[in-house]
Amino acid sequence: MKKFLCLFMLGLFLFSSYVSGEEVEVDLNLNNGECAFTFMDLPSGESTIVQNSEGQTLLIDTGDKDTEAAFSDRLDMYHVDKIDELLLTSSSHYHSGNLEWLFDHYDIDNVYLTDKVYQDVEELIIEEGTNVSIVEEGNTFEMLPEVRAEVLYSFDQGEDGADGVAFMIHYGEHEFLYSVVSDETVEEMLVEKRNLKSEVLKVADFASDKATSEAFVEEVDPQIAVIFSNRNRPPSASVLERLHETWIDIFQTSRLGSVSLKCNYSDYEVVTVRGGDV
Repeated sequence: MKKFLCLFMLGLFLFSSYVSGEEVEVDLNLNNGECAFTFMDLPSGESTIVQNSEGQTLLIDTGDKDTEAAFSDRLDMYHVDKIDELLLTSSSHYHSGNLEWLFDHYDIDNVYLTDKVYQDVEELIIEEGTNVSIVEEGNTFEMLPEVRAEVLYSFDQGEDGADGVAFMIHYGEHEFLYSVVSDETVEEMLVEKRNLKSEVLKVADFASDKATSEAFVEEVDPQIAVIFSNRNRPPSASVLERLHETWIDIFQTSRLGSVSLKCNYSDYEVVTVRGGDV
């Protein structure tokens, strides 16, 4: 059975807080072989830090534009000095808004992105000389030792001009399902073609009512649902109700702060930490 603990600013993660300067530092205190997945509480947009006990870092997305201060604060808070792998899931400003700032301030070894995203940021990446891998449906990449990303679906142009991917992160016995795709038709296709069962669901499109159907939620059957913040609209009340009705623990970064899952191969524990107001 998986362990599930929700601790608010308490001892599982070691941290120090400087209240006067509103600075928070978090020591994940990872033991050998452990990984931590941190969903950052940016004012708007999505970004996730994956760190292992060897000091390696995978960053998934960079948050919304105009959130540079909070983005920088959270990276410092979790002691991110270098980014080994960067995975960009969409060209939307909600996902890649701080990309140029990130290249200006961090060394990045490898970037994984769709062809559509690459077309949008090609000049920047060529200038930086970063290694690039184009992701397509069916691809599996080892992002960090023991951490694999499996691309379930990729689209370049939706009806609303959106693009993005749905993918699953595998680590030990854990699965994290990420979806950028706000389309119930795509969800139906995914339900029909493969097993989607995951412990953690990163809810698509900031929990808009365009996705996260009842059938999809039942198929994924997550223990935890994470909803990032969108400054332009709150989560759909119907989606929140749907998740509550299935006894899923819902973590909204706008309410609880950054959400970190500290994992070994079979168990996980959860901590939420609110960063400074920047």
